[in-house]
Amino acid sequence: MSFVKNLFLFPKRLSSVQNQIKAQKAFVHKYLHPFLSKYHTNNDGSLTEYDFEKITNYYGIGSPVLAGEGLAHLLNTSIGLKERKILTLMAAITGLFDDFFDRSIQSPSRIKGLMKLSHETPPKNAHESLFHDLVTEILVVSSNEKRLYEYAQNVFDAQVSSLKQKDSNTNWQDLFDITYKKGGESLLFYRCSFSNAISEQETQCLLKIGGLIQVCNDIFDVNKDIKEGIRTIATEIKDIAVLKKKLQTLYKETFEYCRIAIPNNYMEGFLQQIKFIISQSLVALDFYQKTQNNNGKTFTPQKYPRESLICDMGSKKHLLKASYYWVFN
Repeated sequence: MSFVKNLFLFPKRLSSVQNQIKAQKAFVHKYLHPFLSKYHTNNDGSLTEYDFEKITNYYGIGSPVLAGEGLAHLLNTSIGLKERKILTLMAAITGLFDDFFDRSIQSPSRIKGLMKLSHETPPKNAHESLFHDLVTEILVVSSNEKRLYEYAQNVFDAQVSSLKQKDSNTNWQDLFDITYKKGGESLLFYRCSFSNAISEQETQCLLKIGGLIQVCNDIFDVNKDIKEGIRTIATEIKDIAVLKKKLQTLYKETFEYCRIAIPNNYMEGFLQQIKFIISQSLVALDFYQKTQNNNGKTFTPQKYPRESLICDMGSKKHLLKASYYWVFN
């Protein structure tokens, strides 16, 4: 698609995303409040303010809007109440589930018991209880528990592999493969919000797009991952220019693959939605590049202050640059 066509298309797509964000924020406030209110008052310390922020804002808004609405485009449908509930609940458990692996010392078998709501693995704290409540609600709303658990198992397996991110001997390519696999399986899990059958063509496309999205997530999460002792492709890269080139190549190859695999306007609408994630990631990388340039030849985020690793995507400057990347890439 030429940049001239993108230039005319962008305002409409941006307005659509802004309206989707507004609708999702209202839904999160109305629907998730009953789940969260008791944990605000009865929290044993296992849930942090950042946990609530991820549920109600970071994942709770971003995932249903960018991934969920994108999937709806792909399937030529709209997000109904049932799908919105499931997408929102899946987004809400995403950070909680990640933290079982990233922040706790839980055994994989115990995490799997919590995931499956096993009576032999009762919740021990507020974090686990909230996760239990949200998963229970997903199963109540969903009409295909078997498929949900099939794809959830794939996410679990990818998360177990991600434990290698804490190992200093894990090389950069292995970190990339871990991230890419986790992202692909996670997007397929979100796809279970929609009852439509999942074809092999769609599966392969979503694995690639999900991997691309997870690479972007790692780019955004540099400061958080450093604090939690997690090694990612973004915390371990020595030159941001190399990571930017990797992202741009991956973006181009992924979009080309998907356009060939499913050559219709529905896929194009999906990819346009995902481009918002890519464009913001490129802005974040430019921000890190400036930090790198100001502090030496190599990117060493472990040594930088927090403000040098937090790219404010709400600033006018960064929004304009993200718009530029959307139109011209």
